[in-house]
Amino acid sequence: MEEKMNAFLIIEDDLSLSRLLQAILKSIFDEKSISVLVAPNIEKAETYLKTYFPNLIFMDGELGIKKLNTLGLVRLSKQLQPKTPIIATSGKHNQKLVEAGCDASLPKPFLIDDIQKLINKLLS
Repeated sequence: MEEKMNAFLIIEDDLSLSRLLQAILKSIFDEKSISVLVAPNIEKAETYLKTYFPNLIFMDGELGIKKLNTLGLVRLSKQLQPKTPIIATSGKHNQKLVEAGCDASLPKPFLIDDIQKLINKLLS
């Protein structure tokens, strides 16, 4: 029986944190059963949101100051992919992100168990 492919989009401007999230995802899932794209900025995130259809999005809660900020990116994500859950990763819980459409907030620093519980909850 073939395993289901899980696709993830990480929108994070901190390279070390995006690498950590990738490593955590690979430790939770069989590496052959996941696909992970990383968008280091809002422009790349916009491109991926229009062409890539992940099962789950991790989004830095404090991105951008140009034409589109994180709140705008959350709204765009929900317009383009309304059923895709979004986890906001931020230094603190941000109610505005939840109100804009994020399905969960993951305060930094976080534990692997916290990520695994959220993923299980949102993808079940």
